[in-house]
Amino acid sequence: MSVIALIKYLYLIAIWFWLSTILLQTPAQIKTAIILWTSSAALSGLGALLQLIWDDIIPGTFPVWNRMTGLTEHVNDLGGLTSIALIPAIIMLTRFPKTTWHLVHSWICTILIAGGLLLSISMSGVLALLASLSVWLILGRFSHRKVIILCISCVLFSAAISIQSYYDRVSILSRLHDISDDGFSSLTLQTRIDTYTAAWEEITENPLMGVGLGPDIGKTTTGYVVHNIFLLNWFESGLFGFLGILIILGSIVFLGFQGIKDPNNKSERIIGIALFSSFIAFLVLGMAQPIYYKRFGWISAALLLSLYSNRKRSNRRYEYQVSPSIVSNNLIIDGPVKTHAAIFR
Repeated sequence: MSVIALIKYLYLIAIWFWLSTILLQTPAQIKTAIILWTSSAALSGLGALLQLIWDDIIPGTFPVWNRMTGLTEHVNDLGGLTSIALIPAIIMLTRFPKTTWHLVHSWICTILIAGGLLLSISMSGVLALLASLSVWLILGRFSHRKVIILCISCVLFSAAISIQSYYDRVSILSRLHDISDDGFSSLTLQTRIDTYTAAWEEITENPLMGVGLGPDIGKTTTGYVVHNIFLLNWFESGLFGFLGILIILGSIVFLGFQGIKDPNNKSERIIGIALFSSFIAFLVLGMAQPIYYKRFGWISAALLLSLYSNRKRSNRRYEYQVSPSIVSNNLIIDGPVKTHAAIFR
């Protein structure tokens, strides 16, 4: 079972990332992928809305505690899916509508994704969205248009929460109220802490070898899976698995941030910031949910790597388009030109 889980993990991390860099070679193709991704998340938000009206209308899943699952398996999956996809959906709405159809489609997707997050009542999803939104605001440029859109969105989101709390009596506000009255035990935090403790005791006894991969094998003595992507990898796959996930996530953050800060790719900066913010939401979710097998969580990472590889590919293509031999002051410079300074020298 661990071997099967490992194959699934390698498929998700290695093949997905490799295919994204091979198949998506232009910013326009990456935009298309984002549109399809956000449309998929919007369909799950639509499913949550249908569940709100007709309850068990979707086969294979059903609402729990007046919280909707949409087309996912769990309420926190819906919260994670929508929180990760919301910033890219907003970017598609505010920056890239070419026709009236694109504008209407972007509005529908944004509203349905926000509605899915609202109906999931996932606190980890809300925290992930707040972190993603903060990164988007810090890395992006402030503008009057962005401020107006954010203010309108906050007002509409707050109004929807108030309406939901009035009719369903279960909402983000009610969960915050439970925290203030009963403490964090209402959010099963104590269970997660007990799970962390059990996992750490196992790690200290044998830090090199894990207990095995997979949701059925990687359970602690508490009967639960570790809800932390770093601790879970160390518990399941040992020290080298922990180092591996650090390298994978750290490399994605480094390459994504490097691409955003590149002054020669201003046209790709908007997409890069949106995908980077989405990936930050995935990392926040990974600290609260066993999410590393969830495909929706790695989409932003795959698209970030594709954007970075395209940047390197375009730079390399530009180098070889310049004449391989440049004669200046009787000095011949052979081979591809590495910098603009070399051309003028």
